This record gives sequence, C-alpha cells and structure tokens, in this order.
Amino acid sequence: MRAYELSERAAWAPAIPAEFVDPYRLGEYPEERITQTMWKYLVREQNCRRAWARINHHMPETLMPGAPLDILEFSTAHGAMLEIWRHYGHNCVGTDYAWTAAGEQKAKNKGYRKPWHKILVDDLRSQTHGRAVADEVIGWPYQTIIESLGLDVRLFDGGLRRYPFEDKSLSYDFRWFCAKVGP
Repeated sequence: MRAYELSERAAWAPAIPAEFVDPYRLGEYPEERITQTMWKYLVREQNCRRAWARINHHMPETLMPGAPLDILEFSTAHGAMLEIWRHYGHNCVGTDYAWTAAGEQKAKNKGYRKPWHKILVDDLRSQTHGRAVADEVIGWPYQTIIESLGLDVRLFDGGLRRYPFEDKSLSYDFRWFCAKVGP
C-alpha cells in the first residue's frame, strides 16, 4: 500500500488500537537474523497500520463483536493481520513462503545503510519476548517477527508441495472467500 493510499484510508478508518504501536521485542535474536528483514517491515506500528487499513477496508466484519472466526491467511509475511485478528479473539493460522524451498539463496543481511537502522535494531533488541527461539529457517526473513508474536504460521511452497493442511481439514464460509478474492 502506498503512503498516500494509507493516509487516505486512515482518514475514514477508526484509530488503530494502542496495543499495536509498541515495537517488536526481538532481544533473543542476533543482529544478523533481524537485519535479514526489509527495514520497513521491522517497524511494527507501520505494519499494523497497513494491516488495520486493509482489514477495515476489505473485511471490517472481522472486527465486529461476535463468535470467534477461524481465519486462514495466505502469504502472511510479517503477520500484522494475524496479530490484529488474534487480538479480536479469532483463531488464526497463516502461511508463508521460505525462499530456500525453491533453491534460492539465504536472505542477505541488509546492513546499516541509514543512521536510524542501527537505532531501530538496538531498540528491537532491548526488549525480549520470552518465547523459545527456533533454529533459523534459511530464506524466511519474517521468522523473528512471527516467533516473537507467537503466531501460528506454516511454511510452504505451492509450486513444489501442497499447502500444509490435510484435505478437508478446513471449512470456510463462501462469503469470506469471495471477500478475499472478489466475486
């Protein structure tokens, strides 16, 4: 979403809950793992604002009070939409892609190109999330964020293997499917 689109949508969308503006807590991870993620995705507030605008624009009914929904999000990336839906009491599972599944190389360390990059990483590493840290999945740049939030995200490569779900293990409401992909 471009910056001007986000500002336009923010004008009519309700304010994002305060819970989503605190920085990620990545103190358990070495700098090398954190800096494999694109810089803009390391800023939790921006990720959550983009996701908040998308949810309010395309799926506002998921933010209404009611029975919890079972939500499956494809291509989760940094997990902000899952984080918001989980906050609203829904059961959420995401999927993502690890580049090495297609034989691609490890994500490159982005390095510190601007003064705020070092400050950001120092801030992220100053607080811990208290969860177990899994072995690094080579080629999955969002692993540190997803683990720190405790989100359920399953890796796959649709071109090489099936989605990580058994046949008929998920039910869906056709209205939700249409809302995600159009009529």
